[in-house]
Amino acid sequence: MRYTVLCNAVAEESLAAAFLAAADRAALTSAARAIEEILRTAPSAFGESRGGELRVGFEPPLAVWFTVTESDRTVVIVRFRFRA
Repeated sequence: MRYTVLCNAVAEESLAAAFLAAADRAALTSAARAIEEILRTAPSAFGESRGGELRVGFEPPLAVWFTVTESDRTVVIVRFRFRA
């Protein structure tokens, strides 16, 4: 069963800023799509725990912070970070 993936405003803004800063926008887009697919299918297996419900995962050149709520199968992306 798939998860619903949501982005908060901070995550959307940080991803937009990363896109504008990226020299290789295709790589950034590919990483963002891969992250979304992983979070839709197996979010608890992606990345590592940062305490409580918060997790962080890496798909270069992006890092993503997110929470997983198993009871309603929802993932909320709270932040992206771009590494050139």
